[in-house]
Amino acid sequence: RLGAGCDSIVLWPLGGAAYCGRASNYLDDMKITFMGPAINSLFFIGAAVALASAGQWKWHLLNPWGPWFEYRFDTAWSPAAQYGLYALVACLKFGMILTAFTLLLPAYPLDGGRLLLTYVSAHHGRERAANVCSMIGLPIGVALMAWAMLRGGTIADNALLFMIGLWVVMDNYQLRRMAAVGALDQHPAFPPEAEWASLRYREEPERRPGWFARWRMRKREAEKREHHQQRAVLEAQVDQILAKVSREGIGSLTPDERRVLDEASRQKRDS
Repeated sequence: RLGAGCDSIVLWPLGGAAYCGRASNYLDDMKITFMGPAINSLFFIGAAVALASAGQWKWHLLNPWGPWFEYRFDTAWSPAAQYGLYALVACLKFGMILTAFTLLLPAYPLDGGRLLLTYVSAHHGRERAANVCSMIGLPIGVALMAWAMLRGGTIADNALLFMIGLWVVMDNYQLRRMAAVGALDQHPAFPPEAEWASLRYREEPERRPGWFARWRMRKREAEKREHHQQRAVLEAQVDQILAKVSREGIGSLTPDERRVLDEASRQKRDS
C-alpha cells in the first residue's frame, strides 16, 4: 500500500527483523517503521487481557525487567495450566519490551532510532543522519550493557538487556564506519544515492488538514462572510443617506446618519 516491498526477513533470538525497501517519501517510511511496535503491542494487550480474564492479573507484571518465571499465581490449576500462565507472562513482557522500549529509545536499529534516522536523512542527508544517529546510539548501547552488568539479579534476567545493548553498539559502529568510508550505498538503511535523491525530493501526497486546522478555516470563512454582510448593509445605508442629502441637504442628517457616514469613511480609508 505504501509502495515498499519486503526484501528479506532475518530471525534471531530476540525476534525477527524485516528489511523493507524505501517508500515514496520519508513519512511513509516512518509509518512502516511504526507498524512494527504497533503489531508487537497486540501481543502485550492480548496477554494482559488473557491474564485478567483468568483472574491472575498482577500490576507488578508491568515491570519488564522483573523475574519472568518466579511468580506465584493464586490458583489450584494443573501444572500444564500454570505453564500456560508463565507463557502469558513471557508474552506480556516481550510485548512491552518490543513496543515501548524499542520505540522510545532513539538508538538505531531499534524502532525509535530508525524513526530518527529516516527523519534526519530526509532533511539533512544520509551522511549527517548516519553520524548523528551513531553518535546517539553508541552511548545508549554501552549504557544498556553497563546497566545489565551492574543492576544485579541472575544472568538470565539480564541477558536480554545485555544482548540488546550489544546489538545497538555493533550496528551503530558499523553505521559510523560505513559513513566514514563513503559506503552508505551498501547499508540496508539506505538505497543507492541516485535512488535516494529521487525519494528524498519526491513530492509528498496531499494530506487532509487536521481537526483544529479545519476548525480555524471554518472560523475564518464565517468571519469573512459576516464582514461582507456587514459591509453590504453599511453600503445600503450610505446609499439611502446620500439620496436623502441630495433631496433635503446635508443639514437634514440625524446624528445616527452622520455616524454611519463616518464609519463608512473610516472603513474606506482602512481598506
